[in-house]
Amino acid sequence: MDRITKDMYALRKELSKRNIKVVNDEQIDLVIYHKIICRGYEERFGMVRDVVRSEISIRLTKYLEDMTNSLRQSMK
Repeated sequence: MDRITKDMYALRKELSKRNIKVVNDEQIDLVIYHKIICRGYEERFGMVRDVVRSEISIRLTKYLEDMTNSLRQSMK
């Protein structure tokens, strides 16, 4: 959980540094929309739920592999 929290913090910090705001917009059928505001420009961005689920699965797998490797090293 600490690793995920640190990654989320770093992402928010980087977006803030670049003056980019991401706001939840709406969900229509299987598409999740976000509003992106950057340097005075506004754009709507949509992501298909299946793509979001796949990305979450990939990242969770990576976190678990890192945790497993770290536990193996500490047991040596």
